[in-house]
Amino acid sequence: PLPHRIRQYRKLRGLSQEQLAYAAGVAKRTLVYVEDVDSSEITMPSLRVIWRLARALDVDVRDLFGPKPKPKP
Repeated sequence: PLPHRIRQYRKLRGLSQEQLAYAAGVAKRTLVYVEDVDSSEITMPSLRVIWRLARALDVDVRDLFGPKPKPKP
């Protein structure tokens, strides 16, 4: 699911929630909410937030919905 992918990419990049939120231009509480599986299943984040997170993580938006991320060489 999306929350797991975002968290996996964030950790793969060595970023804290605060760092990713800043890089994406979203509030930290927004990122915490997006990464929380229970809340994300209730309300999907906006496409704008997903796009900003993908850009900050240097991945294609489709990667956030695809298979498990692999480390970059």
